[in-house]
Amino acid sequence: MSAALSVATSSAYLRRRPSWLMPAAIVGATVAAYWFTLGSLADYLRLDTPLAYLLMLPFFALLLALVTVMRYQHLPPPPRIVLLDVSIGCALLLVALLAVTVLPASWSTYYWVERPDVISLVLFVSGALILCYGTVWFWRLRTSVVFLLLMWPSLYLHALAGPLQSVSDATNRGLAVVTEYLPLGITRSAGDVLTVHPAHGSPVSVVVSSACSGANGLLGMALIGSAMALMFDGGRLRKLLWVVAGMALIFVLNVVRIISILALARAGNASFALGAYHAVIGLVLFVAALSLMRVLAPRFGLRWTPSSLSRGIPARWRAQNVAGRGAQAAIAGFVTAVAVLALLAEGSFSGYASFFDGSGEPTVSPYDVHDRLPAGWQASLFANYDWARQYFGNNSRFTRYLLQHGSGTLAWMDVVLTDDQGALDAYNLQACYLYHNDTLESVQRVSLLTGITGLVIDYREPQTNVQWASVSWTMPVLDHGTTSYERLNLTTGVNYKGGVKAPDPQPATGFGGVVLALVNVFDSDSGATTIAYRSADRALQGVAGSIATAMLASPRH
Repeated sequence: MSAALSVATSSAYLRRRPSWLMPAAIVGATVAAYWFTLGSLADYLRLDTPLAYLLMLPFFALLLALVTVMRYQHLPPPPRIVLLDVSIGCALLLVALLAVTVLPASWSTYYWVERPDVISLVLFVSGALILCYGTVWFWRLRTSVVFLLLMWPSLYLHALAGPLQSVSDATNRGLAVVTEYLPLGITRSAGDVLTVHPAHGSPVSVVVSSACSGANGLLGMALIGSAMALMFDGGRLRKLLWVVAGMALIFVLNVVRIISILALARAGNASFALGAYHAVIGLVLFVAALSLMRVLAPRFGLRWTPSSLSRGIPARWRAQNVAGRGAQAAIAGFVTAVAVLALLAEGSFSGYASFFDGSGEPTVSPYDVHDRLPAGWQASLFANYDWARQYFGNNSRFTRYLLQHGSGTLAWMDVVLTDDQGALDAYNLQACYLYHNDTLESVQRVSLLTGITGLVIDYREPQTNVQWASVSWTMPVLDHGTTSYERLNLTTGVNYKGGVKAPDPQPATGFGGVVLALVNVFDSDSGATTIAYRSADRALQGVAGSIATAMLASPRH
């Protein structure tokens, strides 16, 4: 009996609905649940960035899955260990759900730096595949899942800084050799600047940086070319040579692309060359390179058999659920519930995405004393603390400002700016207060602004019995062209003079508010605040929301 319950037989597989229904449901649920994630990847298409072609990977992943199914169509359906499939599948779906619900509340504006929403998408697809088809079919489809994982932008933003610069340097060396023999009237300046001297008009400067050096085409060929190579019949070495040849072709075509831009600028069409032409010529040459490499595949000993794709999904590839209609309904209901919750969570992601441009750089500038404050408030420099560099790094700054309302002192604001995110996390405020033997009365997370989760800490100094309220938040900022991380902390005495009223904070509403409430419930450090603390907390939250809004609205520098 136990064997019959734990292992599904092939006859159980044949009593299923049409084979296309379950795959279509998984694809549809993924697209619906992760609509903002996929839409954010689509934004890369309009930018000259190495991430431009990431959105094409899901289509190739789906095509790879179809090809994989064709290869196994003559084999009998594999057996399933139901308990193992259900355990792994449910665990992956729950982790996927936590990554788009709880993590944003705790990571705040850091969330869009690492983009765990893309990892959540991959986990969702993996969990759904295992629940619906089993671990054996998931292992067969692992290559498709890997290509979904390659959509993760942080993988390239963290790992490609050095290679991107190498591509830029190689492109510049190629241009230096080629342009020397072309009558384009080009002179080279320091760095990557090329100056074109038209026959009529002012000189035009063209900067060949890593963003427009063709790195996006090389990465696109490496990813999409690899996906295409997996669908060819042939040896691995031949496939590798085919991909490398495609990347070499892309590099040559990119040099041609830049020369054509320079030639148009030389002819007096600088606006067109650096505008509409520059925006589309890269994509046109990329598609042309893929098409040419497809034609040249037989030269590398590779064979393409597209006829198998037109036969549809084979009849044997049935929805391999655990036997029984009740179990199928339970699996479908669980996957649907996770998809709906992920869909609701994605509705709040625009706030996190607004802190970054399409290339992964922050759009927020560091705090400036001249940034806007609530009406009637002023900020003045109180002190700079050089000793903080031993904790936050040599490139860090620790500045304290004094916030005033009228003639009465209300609060202090400590601003820590560093390029070391790990140091900022290690030396957090809870650790700071506990190090000074302060008693933490309450710790809870609050919504200061869409995309910004603040940390409210109420504490007491045991020696003096003075009560303090604080509100802090962190965000990535663009500091003189480099990404840094800034923590701002507002602190005030609970019984401050004058009883100055600050703007009321915007309460967390919708799905995000529910998640924040649950996070606070399960946070063991959260405590009940007194009425006095609540008043100070609300005042500080209002000020913090105004400062964060002003920082988001101010232009970066």
